[in-house]
Amino acid sequence: WMLIEQPAVTWTLDAILLVILAGISLMAATLWLYQGVARGPISIVEPIVCSYPILTVLLTVIDGHVPTFIQFLFMAVTMAGVIVVARSTGSHIDGGHDAKLLRGTIMISILSAVAFGVGVYLSQRALPLLGDLPTLWSSRLVSLAALIVGSIVAFRALLFALGVDGMSLSPLTSSIVAGGVFVMGLVVAG
Repeated sequence: WMLIEQPAVTWTLDAILLVILAGISLMAATLWLYQGVARGPISIVEPIVCSYPILTVLLTVIDGHVPTFIQFLFMAVTMAGVIVVARSTGSHIDGGHDAKLLRGTIMISILSAVAFGVGVYLSQRALPLLGDLPTLWSSRLVSLAALIVGSIVAFRALLFALGVDGMSLSPLTSSIVAGGVFVMGLVVAG
């Protein structure tokens, strides 16, 4: 369907770099989001991560676009919400949560928000070069490939740390691991 109705795509070096950087950024953002949610509490993680449009708008301002009054208004409202959430961490500390763990969760959430903001901005920059569907699917394929490569490298590092030579794995074991990594990548890539 995409091949029939979509006009031909010209892959320039700029478009390729934008898609690669957007895909890696969105993959990292998603992984940090899941890590933040796993650490919890979600009442802190989600509002911080969901503030990523502020960074996207700020990057477009740096790029020369002028936001509307409504965009400035909602950036201010979003920042006020993030400040309220950040200040509410005291109630979580009083409720038995570890302060150091909460600071780490907040940092992971901020990393996720920044990575989402940068990824969306880069994707928006690639849209005029490639079109909607090619930008979407190519950045998701890059995310998947980066996840697979990162998982394989992490798995090999774990085997090395445990003193197991990764090449001594049986073909069946290697296939099971690769299949699991592939399925995880499909889930994360959307």
